Amino acid sequence: MKYLNLFAFACSFVLTFLSLFSISAHSDWRAQMQVLRTQMEGLAPNLYSNSIEGPQQKDYVAKLKAMEKEVLKLDAELTNHTASAPDKDPTLPYMLKAFRRHISRSVESAEAGNYLYSRDLYRSGTAFCIACHTRNSNGVHFPQSVTNQNFTGKNWLDRMLMLTSSRQFDEAISEFRTQLTASPKTDRSRGPEVRPIEVEKGARLALAISLRVQNDPKLAKELVTLLKSSPMPSMTTKKLAETWANDIDTLNLIFKGDVGEAEALMNSARKLIGEFADREFVQGSPEADIKLMAVSQLMNALLLKPSSKLLRAEAYFYLGIVNEAFSYLGLWSLHEIYYEACIEELPHSALAQKCLQRYKGSLTFEFAGSFAERLLPSVRAQIAKFEKLADPKR
Repeated sequence: MKYLNLFAFACSFVLTFLSLFSISAHSDWRAQMQVLRTQMEGLAPNLYSNSIEGPQQKDYVAKLKAMEKEVLKLDAELTNHTASAPDKDPTLPYMLKAFRRHISRSVESAEAGNYLYSRDLYRSGTAFCIACHTRNSNGVHFPQSVTNQNFTGKNWLDRMLMLTSSRQFDEAISEFRTQLTASPKTDRSRGPEVRPIEVEKGARLALAISLRVQNDPKLAKELVTLLKSSPMPSMTTKKLAETWANDIDTLNLIFKGDVGEAEALMNSARKLIGEFADREFVQGSPEADIKLMAVSQLMNALLLKPSSKLLRAEAYFYLGIVNEAFSYLGLWSLHEIYYEACIEELPHSALAQKCLQRYKGSLTFEFAGSFAERLLPSVRAQIAKFEKLADPKR
C-alpha cells in the first residue's frame, strides 16, 4: 500500500501542475490544460483501487481514450504551429510527444485487457508533467495556500517533492533545512525519525533546485556546508558533500549564467563529460551530480543559440545522459526524449547510434525489465522507427 499511496501522490501532483499552466498568458494552452486537468481528476479514483473490474474497465478505458484524444489534439496543434507554447524551449514539443505516446501505450494495454499494467503506465506518465513544470526558474510560483492541504501528515521527503513539483522552491529547500537542523532523536512532530538514505536524496534534490532551477551557487554552497555540519547524514553523504562543495567552487561561473557562444559552451561540456569517459552515468553515482548539472546548464544555454545540427544533436545526447542520471529523483525523467531528439537532429550518424543504444536500453528496462520479448507492440514500433533513423547505411 505504501507504493500505491506514493503513486497516488504523483497523480495529485499532476493535478496541481496542470493548474500552473492554467494561469499562463497563453489562452489556448490554458484552456487545453484545464481540460486535461478535469480528465485526470476523473481518472484519479482508478489509481486508488487494487483492481479494475467489471463496469470499471469500460469506464476506465473511455476516460483514458478521451484524455488520449485531447493530448493528440494538443500535440498536432503544437506540431502544426496552430497552438502557442508557453515558452520557446525547443525540447517542449519532444516532451509533449513523449507524454502522448505514454498515454497511448496505456490505452493500448487497457484494450488488450492489461488494466493494472495500463494503470502503472498512466501513473508513470505523470513524470512528464512534473518535469515540464520544473524545467527552469521561469514560471508561476504557485500559492502555498492552495497546495498546503496535500502536505499535512506526509513524509518530509514527499512534502519536499510536492513543494518542488508545484514550484514552491524556497519552501522545498526550507523543508530540507528543517530536517538537517533537527535533533536526530526528536520526534519532529510531523513524522518519524529521518533515515540517512532520505537525507542523501533530499540533499540531491535541494542541490538540483538551487543549481539547476534557481542558478544560485551561493545557496548550494550554504546547503552543502549545513549538510557537513549536521548529525543527520551518513559518513558517506558527508564525503559526498566535500566533493559537491569543491565542484560548486570550481564551476561557480557556469551556474551564474551564460558563459559564451555555442562552440565554447560545448567545449566546456565535453571537458566535464570527459572526466567520466571510462564509466557509466547511473543513478547510483551522486558524486557526479554537480558536474552533470553544470553540463545541463551549458547545454540548455547552447540550445537557445544559433548552432549547427552536430552541436544540437550532441547537446541532446548530453542532456539525455544528465536526465538519465537524475531520474532517481523522480522529477526529470526526460532522457528518452533527448535521445530521440539527438537521433532526429543528426540521423544516420555515429552520434545517432550512441543515442540509439541508450534509448533502446532505457525503453527495454522501463517497459519489460530484462524481458525484451514482453515489449508492447507500440514500443517495438517506436524502437524500429529510431533504428531506421540511426542506421548509418541508409
